[in-house]
Amino acid sequence: MKSFTKLFPLILISILFGCIYISPNNQIILSTPTDQSIVQAQTAFEAYEIAKLAAFEWDKSSILYKIPATFIMEQNLGFPVTGEGWFFMFKNPASPLEYYVYIWNSKVSGTTEAQPIYIGDPPDNLNPIDISNLLDSDDIEMIIKTKFNQRSSKYTNLELIYEKSDIYPKWVVYDMSTLPGKVIAIINALNGDIEYNE
Repeated sequence: MKSFTKLFPLILISILFGCIYISPNNQIILSTPTDQSIVQAQTAFEAYEIAKLAAFEWDKSSILYKIPATFIMEQNLGFPVTGEGWFFMFKNPASPLEYYVYIWNSKVSGTTEAQPIYIGDPPDNLNPIDISNLLDSDDIEMIIKTKFNQRSSKYTNLELIYEKSDIYPKWVVYDMSTLPGKVIAIINALNGDIEYNE
C-alpha cells in the first residue's frame, strides 16, 4: 500500500461548497492510497466510530454535520478520484470552523480544519446528524442493487446530509462513472423510501 502526504496552499476554492476555504494552520494534510479497491473496507457508520475520536481530540463539543461524497472531496482537494473511504465533516455549533476527517482502511488517513468565507451572511442550512436510528451505507447499497435493476455499485458514491429544509436526513446517491458525477437517487435515511431516482 503506497500512501503520500500533500500540502495545499492557504486558499482552497471549493466547487462543492460554493465558497473559499481557508485553513487556519495554512495547510491541509491528507494521506491517500493510490491503489484502492472498489469495495469499501467498512460501512460509513463503522468508519464514523473512528472519525469521531479524531474529532473529539480536535474539539470535545464537535458534532457530525455531514458525510460528504468521497469522490467530490477528492476532486476539490486535487486528489485522483477513487470514491474510496469516507470523509466526515464535524462542527462545534458555537464556532464557524469545520473539521474534516478522512477514514480509509479503518484508519484516520487525513484531517483538516477549515473556515468557510461567504459574501454576505453565512448560510445555516445544515442540521447536526444523529446516526443512531439511520440506515447505514450498506443498507443503502442493498436498496440500490435491489431497486435499480441490479445497478452495479462499482461507480456509486454516497453522501449523508440533513438540510434544515428537510424533516429527516437523506442519503444522496451519485453515479461517478462519468465525471462530474450526477445524482441518481435520494433516499430517506430513516426508512429507505426513495425520494428521487433518475
